[in-house]
Amino acid sequence: MPSQTGMRDGHLQDPENSAYSVAQIVWFSGEELDEQMVIDAVETGVRDTRSILMTASLDEDGQWYQQLDSSVDIPVHRVDLTTAPDPRQAARDLAFREVRRALPISGPDLPFRSYVLTLGPHSFAWFGICHHMFIDGYGATLLRARVGQALGALAADQPVPESPFGDIVDLIPATPDPDPADLEFWKSHVADAPEVIGFTDRVAPPAPLYEMLDFRTPGFATRIAEALDGVNWAHVAAAAAISYSSVILENPVVVVGLPVTGRFTPEEKSTPSQSMGALPLKIEVNHEADLPTLVATFRQTVRSTKDHQRQAPDALRAELPVAWRTGRMYGPMVNIIPFEMPSMAGALETGLEVISHGPCDDISFTVTPGPEGGIRTEMLFNPSLYGPTVRAAHTARFQRWLEQIADRPDSPLADLVCLTPEEQAAHADLAGTPATGAPQPLVWGTSCAVADLAERAEESEVTGIAVHSDLGRPAVFGIPGRVVFYTPAGPRESELLVALGSSGLEYRGTVDDRVVVNGNQVELEAVRLAVTRDPRHADAEISASGRRITVRLGTEADQSERDEVSLRVAEVTAAPVVVQ
Repeated sequence: MPSQTGMRDGHLQDPENSAYSVAQIVWFSGEELDEQMVIDAVETGVRDTRSILMTASLDEDGQWYQQLDSSVDIPVHRVDLTTAPDPRQAARDLAFREVRRALPISGPDLPFRSYVLTLGPHSFAWFGICHHMFIDGYGATLLRARVGQALGALAADQPVPESPFGDIVDLIPATPDPDPADLEFWKSHVADAPEVIGFTDRVAPPAPLYEMLDFRTPGFATRIAEALDGVNWAHVAAAAAISYSSVILENPVVVVGLPVTGRFTPEEKSTPSQSMGALPLKIEVNHEADLPTLVATFRQTVRSTKDHQRQAPDALRAELPVAWRTGRMYGPMVNIIPFEMPSMAGALETGLEVISHGPCDDISFTVTPGPEGGIRTEMLFNPSLYGPTVRAAHTARFQRWLEQIADRPDSPLADLVCLTPEEQAAHADLAGTPATGAPQPLVWGTSCAVADLAERAEESEVTGIAVHSDLGRPAVFGIPGRVVFYTPAGPRESELLVALGSSGLEYRGTVDDRVVVNGNQVELEAVRLAVTRDPRHADAEISASGRRITVRLGTEADQSERDEVSLRVAEVTAAPVVVQ
C-alpha cells in the first residue's frame, strides 16, 4: 500500500537501524492464568493479524511485492524472570535491549518477535515488536485487543471468539492510490510556510531508539471540561503543543507533523496494517488571543485536510521544495492519542507500556489520557539532535506550559510563561543588574557583562537589561535574543544579540548578523570566525543568500584547502556552503 513505502524506504537506507519498529509490553495477571494460556493467546492474536506474517521482496522486474504464508510457525520466546530482584524491571530491560535489534522485511525471518515473560506464579508479560512497514500504532492496538480477548476467554474456560479482523490480503488491492489533487492541496497548504520550522538547525536519521522524558498533568481533562464547556481536552493539548512550538520558533506561523490514521472505511478500521502517516499542518497562532481561539483554528484547519489525508507522506516530501532542500517537511510532531485503550481481557488485570512508537526524526509531543482525568505527556527526542540538557529544558518548559493552561485556559497566550524556573530567575536577575565596572571588548561566542553591552550600544545609566525573542518574549537559554536596556528614560531596544545560559550571558553579534539560509538560522560572525581560524583567510569575504553561504577566500586555494574551510564552517551551521 502507498502508506507502507515510507517505512520500507527508510529501512532500505539503513537496514540495521532499529528505529523502524513498534514495540509494546502488555502485563497480565490473574489467579486463573498460566504460561501456556498466554502463549496460546499470543499465537492466536499474531496469526489473526496477518499483516505481520508477510515479507516484502523484489520480483524479476524490480517491483516490490509482499508474500503471506499463513501456515508459518509463530515464534514465541519464553523467558522466566521470576528469580530477578524486580521482574517487571527485568522485563523492561529485556524489551529495551531487543528493540535495538533491527527487524528484517525480506525474510527469511518474519518481521516481528514475541516474548512471553513469566514474572510470578500468576503474573506474565507479553513483549511484542514488529517492523513498522507491516503494522502501525492503530494496528498494534487491534492486535493487543485480540490477544486480550483470546486470553480472557481461555482464562474463563470459554471458547475463543472468532476473529473480528478484516483480511490484509483483501485490503491491499482495495486501497485506492492517492488522488493527485491531494498532492496539490498539501503543496498549496504549506506554500507560504516559514523557512525555519524545526527547533534545531540540523536534521538526522531516526535514532535506533529515541530518548523519552515523561510527566503527568493531574486533572488536566477535568479542569478543561469545567472551564471550557464542550471543548475537547485533546484539542486543547494539541493547541498547547502548537503554541509552545510557536514560542520556541519565535514565529506565529508553525508547521507541525499531524499523524493521520489513514483509515476511512469499516474494512480499513478493522484490519491491522501500516496505514498511518504524518502530514504537515500549518497553523497561525495569535498570541494575543486565548487558547480556545487557537483550538478553533486547529479544528478548522484539521477539518480542511480531512478529504486529503490519503496522500503518502514520502510522495509529498519529494514534491515539496522546502522538504528536499532542508530535509524537513514539518517541525515538531504533535501526536495526541485521545482515548484509553481497553484491555478486553475479561476480568484479568492488565497494563500497557509502549516501548517504541516507531521512528522519531526530531521531537514529538505524545499525549495520552491518564488516571482520574489527568494526562500523560511523553516527550520523544532524537538524541542525535537534542542533548540531555536541552531535552530536560523542553520537558520542564512544556510541563509548566500545560499546568498554566489547565489553571487558566481562557488566558491570552501572551500572559503564559514559557521558561524553566532557572531561565525565569536569570531574567529577573538581569532586569536588576546595572552596567557597572570597566567594560571589556565584545567577542562573539564569549561571555560578556551588562557594562560591555552598554558600552557597545553607547548607552549610559543602564539599570538592567532584558533579552527578548522575536516575539517579544523573554528568550530561552541557548537561543540568541535582542538586548533591551533599562534606563531612567525608559526601555531602549538595541541591535545586540546575546544568549542566556546557566553561566551567564554570551555575546552573539547583531541582528543583521543572524540570517536564515536554507531553513537554518545562521550567525554570520560564527562563520567568519570559523573561516579565519586559518590566518591565510583573514581577508575572506562571506555572504549569504536564502539558499547558501558563499565564502570567497581572496587567494588561490586548492581543493583540499577549500574542503578544509567547508568542514570548519560545517562545525557552526548545517546550511549549504560554497567556498571559492
